[in-house]
Amino acid sequence: MTDAAAVARSTARLVAVALAASVVAGGAGFVAAAMTGSVAVLAAAVQSAVAAASQGLMLASLRRARKGAAADDFVFWSEIAAVLLFGLGAGIAIGVGAVRIGGPAQLASPGVGYGVLAAIVVAPGWLLSNVNAARRAVDAGGPDDLDRASAWPATFLAVLRLECIAGVLGGAIAAIALFVSTALDVAVADAIGTVAEGFGMAGAAARAGLGVRRRIMGGSRAPEIASVAASKIGAAVEGTAGAEVRHASVAARENYPPSRPGKKSKHRRR
Repeated sequence: MTDAAAVARSTARLVAVALAASVVAGGAGFVAAAMTGSVAVLAAAVQSAVAAASQGLMLASLRRARKGAAADDFVFWSEIAAVLLFGLGAGIAIGVGAVRIGGPAQLASPGVGYGVLAAIVVAPGWLLSNVNAARRAVDAGGPDDLDRASAWPATFLAVLRLECIAGVLGGAIAAIALFVSTALDVAVADAIGTVAEGFGMAGAAARAGLGVRRRIMGGSRAPEIASVAASKIGAAVEGTAGAEVRHASVAARENYPPSRPGKKSKHRRR
């Protein structure tokens, strides 16, 4: 059986490495986009920045989760934030690409773009292999070996895996768009590649959203969270319904049987 605390620690280290790689790749991508004038490279940089923001929230959530069940809400909302961040990145990429389609520009210094995009592809690819290994370790332990604090790494590993795949695909699409635009002199390919990257980020957001939906519906790897939520909702409903019943009962005892003004009720209390 896999030690739950060790799984949480290794996941935190993996997320920290991914965060550092995303920050570096995003910064380099923005510089390369300014030098080349490529919006496809810009979209790849935006995707790295979005991944960095998501991974920063995941890292903070993992640290909070170690402190106990009070971190559940923070962790859950950080997962929702990942969906929103990728959706925002998708909107930016698609919007910028659509504008550039109407007026494609000539690109410069493609070698800089190729070098940065190679790093953007290689880093998530290396992380993806490590994430897959960590997920296999978690699966080998089984759900009984994951306590409340360490059940969350399984979710974050799934999100991190999705981000790595999106990073590899986005960087590859940007490299192809840059090549077609410069080597084959098809300027509009850069804009088309940017739109394609945007749809890729939208797909990542949708896939992460399905994970959030499964968690809400109780299909996650941490079913106790759904159970606790259901029990709290049930208690709240029961308490509200009970209060309404008690209020109705008191009102009925006070008002029934109805007596007419000036006449005493014929009903006697037994």
